[in-house]
Amino acid sequence: MVLKGSKLLLFIVALVFSLAYTEAQGQADSAMVWSNSDWQEASSGIEYRDKHEKKKEIEESNADETFEEDKPSLFWEKVKDFLESPAGKIILVTLAIGVLLTMILRMMGFRSFRSARVNSDIDVLIQSLEDDINAGPVSSALDIALKSGDYKSAVRLAYLSALQQLHQREFIQWKKNKTNSEYIAEIGNRKVANTFSELTNAYEVVWYGDRNIDEPAFKNIQVLANALSTELGEKRK
Repeated sequence: MVLKGSKLLLFIVALVFSLAYTEAQGQADSAMVWSNSDWQEASSGIEYRDKHEKKKEIEESNADETFEEDKPSLFWEKVKDFLESPAGKIILVTLAIGVLLTMILRMMGFRSFRSARVNSDIDVLIQSLEDDINAGPVSSALDIALKSGDYKSAVRLAYLSALQQLHQREFIQWKKNKTNSEYIAEIGNRKVANTFSELTNAYEVVWYGDRNIDEPAFKNIQVLANALSTELGEKRK
C-alpha cells in the first residue's frame, strides 16, 4: 500500500514538472517572435550589402590611396625616362655645353656684344689720347666707361685727364714716350706734386698690375684725381 502511494506521488510530481516545462517553453517561443515594427526598429541604420560588393569597394578605395601616394614617384619616373631618352640626352649635353661656355667666357672677361662695342670705342679714344694728349675732352669717355662698369678703363682715362690738365697748365711738357716718373720729376716741388705722385702710384697698380677693380676702389682713385683738379684750379665735376 505504501509502495503504490509512492508511485502515485512520483507520477503527480512528474506530471506537474512536465506541465511547467511546457508552459515555460511556450512563453520563451512567444518572446522570440518579433512584430514587423519591432524588426524594422531593430534593423534601422544597418546597411546590408553583398559581401563581394563590399570587398570590391574596399579594394577600389585602397587602389585610390595607393595612386595618390605614387603620384610623385610616377612624375619622377617620367622625368627619368625622358632624360634617358635620346632627346633628353641631347638637351642635357646642350645645357652642359652652354654652362661651360658661359663660365669660360666670363673667366676671359667677355661681356655682352654691346659692352664689347662700347669698350672698343673707349679703347679707340684712349689710344688717340696716348698718341696726342690734346686729342679731345676726356670727360665724355670717362662717363661712358663708368656707365658700362669698365672701371679699369675709367682709371686710365682719369690719369690721362690729369696729364692733359698738367700739360695745359704747363706743369709738364707732354710727350708720347715720356714715363710717369719723368712727369713726377718734371713737376718737382710744386703744390700738386704729392697728389700727382699718389695718383700715379694708384694708377700704375691698377693698369700695369692688370687688376680689375670695382666701383668703390675707383672712387678712391677718383678722389685723388678730383683733388689734383682742385689744386690746378680746375675742379672736376
